[in-house]
Amino acid sequence: VSGNCAEINVTHTSTTLAACLPSSSLAVLTGTNVTAYVPNGYWEGGSTGVSVVPIEGAGTPATIPTAGIVNSCSSNSATGETVCVDNSTNVYEITGSTLIHTLTSGSNATAGFSGGSCNNCGVAVDALTNTAVIAGGFSGNTSGDGLQLLNLSTNTFSAPYPSEFEVSENVSVDPNRNLILSPNESNVYDLYKINSDGSLSEYSNPLSVPGEFDSAAEDCTTGIALATQEFSDDYLYLVDLTQASFTPPSGGNTAGTWTAPGQTINLFPSGDFDFSAGTSGISVAAGTTHLGITMGEFGGNSFAAFQLPATSGTGTPSFVDWVGAYLPNTPDGAGFSSGFDPHTITAYTSPNNGKAYGLVSDWAIGPPSYVAVIDLQALLAAPRWASDAHIVDPTVDLIGTGIVRYVPVP
Repeated sequence: VSGNCAEINVTHTSTTLAACLPSSSLAVLTGTNVTAYVPNGYWEGGSTGVSVVPIEGAGTPATIPTAGIVNSCSSNSATGETVCVDNSTNVYEITGSTLIHTLTSGSNATAGFSGGSCNNCGVAVDALTNTAVIAGGFSGNTSGDGLQLLNLSTNTFSAPYPSEFEVSENVSVDPNRNLILSPNESNVYDLYKINSDGSLSEYSNPLSVPGEFDSAAEDCTTGIALATQEFSDDYLYLVDLTQASFTPPSGGNTAGTWTAPGQTINLFPSGDFDFSAGTSGISVAAGTTHLGITMGEFGGNSFAAFQLPATSGTGTPSFVDWVGAYLPNTPDGAGFSSGFDPHTITAYTSPNNGKAYGLVSDWAIGPPSYVAVIDLQALLAAPRWASDAHIVDPTVDLIGTGIVRYVPVP
């Protein structure tokens, strides 16, 4: 109100920017240098080790040996630490390209999904509390699944939380609202409240949607959350968590219930664009761009960028815009092929230029060969196809225009 203020766009990495990411396969560590951590494995196979891939700035490509087949990694850009989990119970703590510690989770069962089974099935780091959330198999409740928290400051695990409902293939942490998002393949959108003492409370929301929920993502600046709908072709689910209402457990159930305004949206009803196995992996770039990316799995090169609204709190959330495109052949001439579970996709906001980028690794000829770096805003601004305004004109050269670039995986 003083009349002499100036608005400043701050792009420096912060704990908030680093906190709200899903437990997909890829991790991204941001700072002056931006580095991706790419597992060489997945739930059903692959090889041991994690590849270190410089994305922005300086950095040396490297491969970190591991005892088991790693399926997912997550980074805390505030501390510079990356956490990876393998298909058994090993938890790897990495700094730079060095494996610092190998810990053992409390998983005592295997969790099963349409894309495979695992003890440790995914990890997502909450940078605000420096805590890793590990999803996997934990006996003791009806689902046989559950979560376990790892305090990265002390390297101590909390007691496992066996859940009433199965966990999502990719959970996501909302540090602002102390929530863990877990939409599962039975179409129950679970939310876990992280209580002040570190314990968890589960709340379920059974929904009737096409296909089956696969992965969670959220724009933590607005509280608008999403879920992919595997085997549904082109659907995504949106819900406004700022309007969520919670009901405590009753009738002998260990989970309460929650509701909030939400809807399923068919991105390409014309049928001119499809995802392999339907929408599967998803991520929203943390920060204030409100941009995200979604893709299929088990092959295919189709993906979509989307823009979420900048505000929430009233009505039912929807997209501002979205556009689909096809990743071009990689530099070795191979056709791009999306990876396996738990989804080789993530997104981040560059601390160097403030742009939102999607990252996707390929599995065309074996373990990942390249990481596609996608400028999400540039894709949304590209010319659209005359037959469908939500598809990029097929004559657009994504490489030549700088919308997509490939970085080799060592």
